Amino acid sequence: TATIRGIQSVPVCVEADVCKGFVTLPSGDQTADYRSFIGKGTIETITGNEAVHALTALCRHCGFDTMHCTQAVVNATCVEKITVKEFTAKQRFK
Repeated sequence: TATIRGIQSVPVCVEADVCKGFVTLPSGDQTADYRSFIGKGTIETITGNEAVHALTALCRHCGFDTMHCTQAVVNATCVEKITVKEFTAKQRFK
């Protein structure tokens, strides 16, 4: 397996939020409509075909469907894989 600073995998916590907008409550206070995710797991560096596959998937997700990762791109990019082992999520929508 790949290593980060000599360690095979490192504990990590990730968070993602989507704010749909702000809401004024009857009391006059304001809040937000949102979705939130927090995950805990591990992170590790990946290389070779696994890195190429990950970079290609990321490019496609961002709308670059025809972009191909050359070996020069792979060599110049540090690709990290996060494996989420537990998560919590919540949302507030009116």
